[in-house]
Formats: sequence, structure tokens, C-alpha cells
Amino acid sequence: MLLEVCMDRLLPHMHNIIQYMLQRTQDQDENVALEACEFWLTLAEQPVCKDVLGGHLSQLTPVLVNGMRYSEIDIILLKGDVEEDEAIPDNEQDIRPRFHRSRTVAQQHEGDGIEEDEDDDDDLDDDDDTISDWNLRKCSAAALDVLANVFRDELLLHILPLLKELLFHQEWVVKESGILVLGAIAEGCMQGMITYLPELIPHLVQCLMDKKALVRSIACWTLSRYAHWVVSQPPDLYLKPLMTELLKRILDSNKRVQEAACSAFATLEEEACTELVPYLAYILDTLVFAFTKYQHKNLLILYDAIGTLADSVGHHLNKPVHTHTHTHTHTHTHTHTHTHIHTHTLLLILYDSIGTLADSVGHHLNKPVHTHTHTHTHTHTHTHTHTHTHTHTHTHTPAHSLRLHRHACRLRGSPPQQTGTHTHTHIHTHTLLLILYDSIGTLADSVGHHLNKPVHTHTHTHTHTHTHTHTHTHTHTLFILYSAIGTLADSVGHHLNKPEYIQMLMPPLIQKWNQLKDEDKDLFPLLECLSSVATALQSGFLPYCEPVYQRCVNLVQKTLAQAMLHQSQPEVYEAPDKDFMIVALDLLSGLAEGLGGNIEQLVARSTILTLMYQCMQDKMPEVRQSSFALLGDLTKACFQHVKPCIADFMPILGTNLNPELISVCNNATWAIGEISIQMGADMQPYVAMVLHQLIEIINRPNTPKTLLENTAITIGRLGYVCPQEVAPMLQQFIRPWCTSLRNIRDNEEKDSAFRGICTMITVNPGGVVQDFIFFCDAVASWVNPKEDLRDMFYKILHGFKNQVGEENWRQFSDQFPLPLKERLATFYGV
Repeated sequence: MLLEVCMDRLLPHMHNIIQYMLQRTQDQDENVALEACEFWLTLAEQPVCKDVLGGHLSQLTPVLVNGMRYSEIDIILLKGDVEEDEAIPDNEQDIRPRFHRSRTVAQQHEGDGIEEDEDDDDDLDDDDDTISDWNLRKCSAAALDVLANVFRDELLLHILPLLKELLFHQEWVVKESGILVLGAIAEGCMQGMITYLPELIPHLVQCLMDKKALVRSIACWTLSRYAHWVVSQPPDLYLKPLMTELLKRILDSNKRVQEAACSAFATLEEEACTELVPYLAYILDTLVFAFTKYQHKNLLILYDAIGTLADSVGHHLNKPVHTHTHTHTHTHTHTHTHTHIHTHTLLLILYDSIGTLADSVGHHLNKPVHTHTHTHTHTHTHTHTHTHTHTHTHTHTPAHSLRLHRHACRLRGSPPQQTGTHTHTHIHTHTLLLILYDSIGTLADSVGHHLNKPVHTHTHTHTHTHTHTHTHTHTHTLFILYSAIGTLADSVGHHLNKPEYIQMLMPPLIQKWNQLKDEDKDLFPLLECLSSVATALQSGFLPYCEPVYQRCVNLVQKTLAQAMLHQSQPEVYEAPDKDFMIVALDLLSGLAEGLGGNIEQLVARSTILTLMYQCMQDKMPEVRQSSFALLGDLTKACFQHVKPCIADFMPILGTNLNPELISVCNNATWAIGEISIQMGADMQPYVAMVLHQLIEIINRPNTPKTLLENTAITIGRLGYVCPQEVAPMLQQFIRPWCTSLRNIRDNEEKDSAFRGICTMITVNPGGVVQDFIFFCDAVASWVNPKEDLRDMFYKILHGFKNQVGEENWRQFSDQFPLPLKERLATFYGV
């Protein structure tokens, strides 16, 4: 506390304070030692840390390292002597509740297409979640991590001599602490560690085979901290051996190792992405088999891993499988004396996961499957990432964290983020399936349309002999498995797009759909799931679309009617749960996106536009958010039905351009852009309703990147269809417009926006003069523009050069960074 508020008064005494704290951090009373250890964490965050602590590193480093060993009581609490516990029931508090969030729209970016994570904690959350949340071991590791980021290689000078002894020690507790130390310094000391990694990584891979489960577990975590380096090397050297051994640990007989391996594998997937494509069959085979082994909590993490794999691998999962006989012989001995789960909750999660999978897979899930003999079906899932992200939030869990909600924020083209922690829960099958669905959903997001190729099967035989004695149905490990599968989907993306998986999913989904009543909240994850599946299957969803569509319309209608009754007689009628309406609107969005023009007849025969008009004015922001997403999707799918309502819709959209409600504003902005493209010159009467607000948003400091990008695209589209109205304002937005769109991928939305900016420059060339360098930079961001758009760029660049003259242009272009100058010279000859 004093460090934070009056450092200036402490500085003269800092040497003595540090010496005292060094002694107390080694106090026999762990509570005292823990309080003293937190001093180092606080000090590391102070600007003076390097100056006041640098001379004491040789004393402090071994103290922190010693504090990272498991105490005897830790080992007892962690059941460190129990090596095989996969049949032992999980605790109830391992399962967290999940909540629906409505859809948001975002853009894809160059590179990996991943949006910045809002909750991207790579915490030093090693393996001790079953003991106290905060202890000396964790505090020491956290302090070492923070200090490594402060001192970098200077700290390494003091760590390396200790590591040499710890990592090869005969006592497992000492070796385990050394592996934890190696993981703790990974981020801060990475550059200095590179020299030693070629020797250390194989050693850590060997530690994955250690006889002690806690050593295997921490080795998983530490290896995940070096995954980025592993992936940067030739795959046969480190990636393949690490992946192979992690997959074996995913099938470990110890639940803690299962969890750590799934989490580590999820991290590896995110780093490796398409590097995993050659091993995809082996990876899926392992993860699918883990379904038979895992308890509920670890299943969640497995699904997360599959989701990440899907995003990473992408369309590479889209190759035909040639198998005549696909046989897996699994010998299991199951003794089920009692099952503590309601399939009900469990299925909810599965629905969500399947939904996410469908998002990724896209319409490519819609092809026939040709199989000869296919024994032992592999459960794979499909997902689709929303091109214009409808707000569904997704947070990414650090190692050993659980991700319980897939559809949190679907950012266009970006893997969902995952978020989670665990408490301990004894789960009902009902809850468990919720998680499974979530993971399958994430897988789908990653896989995309690539699940859509015919499957020809040959002979593929695997014999797995396992003996399981299940006296209860457990939760903890199953949850982890779900999470791993979800991460797999995130990584491989649309490359998981094989139709055999879809055919496994639709019958249980439709069966559950038919069982649930409209007022049953278990509809939430099912609706989310079907939204993703519909988007993925596209015309393949046609056999199911009419009853699904009508039920969604009915849900919206009933909720609105209940809200009106409550408003008029609150003492008589309860307020409705508007989540029913939100998930229904989101599923309608999924149908519109998936079915495209095929939804036209359904829209024509329903009252959805009238209902949507009411939803767009609802007091609840999430309802408006989802209704604007649906408006944009219907505008793209069947504008002939939307157009007669535009005069009513546009004023509402204009009043919702309030950046204080980011997701509502984002979806309204995106919908205006979609309407502009469809309206063309007829958009002219509505430009004044929205342009001023859009220019304010794009110039607003600290505006989230997704909102900036959608705002820039919509301004560009307005300028494309109504250049005379928008071009006079060009100088007010050209600089932030260019910087907002320079990093998004080439796509149709970017294309129409840049056509708009070029048209506006032609109308008002003076509006770009002061910021022309930003326009040049934005033009250079294009990888492969269409020929006519390239010609527009060429004419503007050469027109500017000719106007200012050769000498002035040379002086101007000398300001350009060298890569920009070279790119413009190569592609546009300026």
C-alpha cells in the first residue's frame, strides 16, 4: 500500500526495506511469507523498480524460485499421490452458468484475422486450481513473471544457474518447480531463452512422459508458453514431437493432466494454425476418442481445442477422406451405477457448440456424403464466422481456464475469444451438454465452408483398449474437453467442413427442437446453435427452415405481446424474458445469411418486418442490436421486402448512432451501409440523417476498432452511391477513414468503400490534399484489388503527381516509409 501511495518517502529506506522483505518472504509462517511476497509484485509495477531492485536480484531470485515449490500441504490438497483419477467424480462448482449475448458485426483483418482480445490473459494460472486461489507458489511465480518483463535478460543471468540444477533434479517436486520457473520467465526472457530452447524443448517433451502427474501437467503449461517459438521452427524438429506427445497426454489417465494438455494444445493450435493441417486426421481422431474418456469439465476444454484447431487449419480440413472400412475397436468396461446428470443441460452446451461449428463451416456443410463402411462415427462439428460479425461475444481462456460461452461476440472473420475460470461444480448432464454444444460451435466457426466435400472412405483401423469404471457421470474433465474442442474449431476454421459431421448433428438438433416448449430457456443454446448451422448449411438447411423460421417469428411476436401487456398492466402481467426474442432474432439472422434469397418466400408470408420495426425501438439495447443485425441480413437476402420500409427504418437507425452503446451503434452503422448499397442513388434523402453522426464517430477518440471500421465502410458506401452529398465533407474524415481501413482484408465491403472514397476524391480533390499520404498508405494496403478499382487508384495517384509536378512529388514521396514507396512504385508506377 505504501509503495503505491508514497514511494518518494520510502525511497531513502528502500535498501533496508528490501532486505527485510527478503527475510519475511522466507518466513516459516506461509501467511507472512505470502504477504511479503506480494511486496515484490507491487514493487515490480513501480517505475523505480529497475533502479531500486537491480542490485538485489541475486538475492531475490532464489527466494522466489524456492517459493514456487509445492508445499507438503499443497500436495495433499492436490492429491499429488493420486496418479490415475479419471474415474473419480468432479465437484459441482466446476461448471459456470452461460448467458446469451446478441450479435455484433466486424471486419476481417490482414494476417491471422484475429481481433484484438479484450480478455487475452495468458495468466500464470498453472495447475493448482483445486487448492487455495492465491498462495505462496502462485504469488512467487507471478512475481517472477512480472520481474522477467522488467529486467528481461538481466534476470536470466541469475535464473539460468538455478534452472540447470532444478530441471534435472531427481526429486520430482524440485523438478516440477523448475519447469514452472521456466514457464514463468517465458514472456519476459524469451529473447535470451532462444539460445537454450533447442535443448530445453525436447527435455520438456520428455517431461510430458514423467511418472508424476503434476510434472506432466506443469510441463504441458510451460510448453504452451513457448508455443510461438516452437511453431517458428521446422515442424519436424519440435512441433510434430510436441503435438504427438500432447495428444497422448490428452488421453492421460489423470484428469489434471488431461486439462493441462487440452489447454496447452489449444494454445499450440492458435499459434500453429494451418501448420496443423497435415496432422488433422490424427488430431481429430484423438480428440473424438477423448469423448469416451473425459468427464464433463475437461470435455469443455477439449471442445475449445477443437474450435481453435478449426480456425487455424481453415479450409484444409476440406479434403476428401478415402476410407472403405473405417473401423475403431474400443474395448471399454463401463460400470454405470449412477448418473448425476440431466441430459437436458448437457445438450444445451452441445447445441451452442454445434452452432459455432456451423458458423465456421458455412454452406460447405451442404454436400452429399459417400461412405462404404463407416464404423465408429467421429463427432466433428461445424461453425461459421459471421462476415459482418453480429454481436456474439466470445472470450479466450488462458491455460486451465474454462470457456463457457461461445456466442459472446462474433467478430467478422475472427476467431471468437474465450473467457473463463473455474470454480468446482457437480454437474447435471444437462449442464454438461451445454458445454459440449458450445465447443462444437466453436469448432464450426473455425471450420467454415470446408466441411462441405464428399467423403470416400477406405480402410482405417484403430484399436483402442481402455477400461473405464464409471460409478458416476462426472463433470470436471468433461468441461475441459469441451473447451479444447471449441479452441480446435477456432484454430482450423472452415477447414473442418465435411458433410459426415453435419449428418450426425441435424437429427438430434431437430429432435430437441421438437421437444422443447417455447417458454423453455433451454431453447437459448439450441437457437444459437441452429443459427450457426443454418448459416453454414445454406440451401442444405431448406428442409428444416420453414418450421424453424415460423417458430422464431412466433417467439418474437409472443415476447412483444407480453411486453405490451406488462406495460399496460404491470400489476397483472409479468415482464417477459426478452432473451427469447433476442435469440430468435439472431437465429433469423442466421437463416437470412445462410439461405440468402431462399428466405424470400418465408419473409413474404410473415409479419417479420412489422415485428422487427417494433424491436428496433425496444428499450433494451440488446434487442435493438439484434434487430439491426437482422435488418442488415434481410437487406442482403431479400431487399425487395425491406425497401418499402426504408422510410420508417432510416430515422430509427440514425437515432441509434450513439457510440456510448457500442454494439448497438456498430450494428446500426453496418445496416446503413448494407442499405446504401441496395438503395443506390435513392439513398440521397437519408444521407443527412446519418452522415453527421458517422463523421463524429470516426473522429471520436478511443472508438473501438470494430466500430471505426464499420463506420468507415458505411461512409465509403454512402459516398459511393451519393458522392455529391458526402464529398463536400471529405476533409473532415479522410485521415481516420484511411487509417481505419488500412488493415482489413481485401473483400467486397472494403471494395465498395474504396470505390466510394475514389469517387468522392474525383468530386472534391481538394478534400484529400492535406492528408494524401494517408490515402497513399490505404491504397498500398490492398493485396489484389479488382482491375477497375486499381485503375481508379492509378488515376488518382498519377493525377496528384502530375498536378504538383515531378520535383514536388519527389519531395512529397521522400516522406514515405520505404515499404510504402516501393509498393506504390511497383504497383502504380509513382
